Amino acid sequence: MGTHVDSIRTGSNENIIYLQSKEKKAVEVLHLDFIHNFDLTGSPVKGPADAPVTIVEFSDFQCAYCSRLIDQLDQVLENNPKTVKLVFKHFPLSSHQYAVKAAMAAMAANEDEKFWPFHDQLFENYNRLNDKKVGEIAQSLEFDTETFKKDMSNPALLDLIKRDYRQGVDAGVRGTPTLYINGRQVRDRSVNGIQKIIDDALNNQKKTP
Repeated sequence: MGTHVDSIRTGSNENIIYLQSKEKKAVEVLHLDFIHNFDLTGSPVKGPADAPVTIVEFSDFQCAYCSRLIDQLDQVLENNPKTVKLVFKHFPLSSHQYAVKAAMAAMAANEDEKFWPFHDQLFENYNRLNDKKVGEIAQSLEFDTETFKKDMSNPALLDLIKRDYRQGVDAGVRGTPTLYINGRQVRDRSVNGIQKIIDDALNNQKKTP
């Protein structure tokens, strides 16, 4: 749009700026990319720990869209076995009554290094989660019942979930799933869209002295 800009305003999302030109009768939309640094301590990780590219996923176990994203993310990891890792962050939505409990169950499973199989079964049952279903999943994965119940009530695990949620809010997360690749928010969540950002990140690292 060049110099023909009459007004500049922000959108409901701070990452969006609208440039309006009366002369050209046009509005240009700019998406600003901010780099966010997330505390990954205690967060479940899939992929090599030293991978140069990190995908951070803010997710909710009762979210249908999050459930559908699993296959795409697994495909991305399969396509990039040495260069990409996935970090799971909890962002339980207030509209989902069982989301926090499901997150606690997943983190209890993480204590026994079974987060990802538990994660997969929670999402397979995202629309029918309750105490009975979570108990069935725990039993299928051969958890000790008493230990699992104790871990599910561990306040330290709840603190991690709350930390994730706060980090998401601070980064501008509005819903689930929301992805970040090396701190940059992902807008195209298709396999090809994610791969393009991964390739760009790897190329940028090669250029950095």
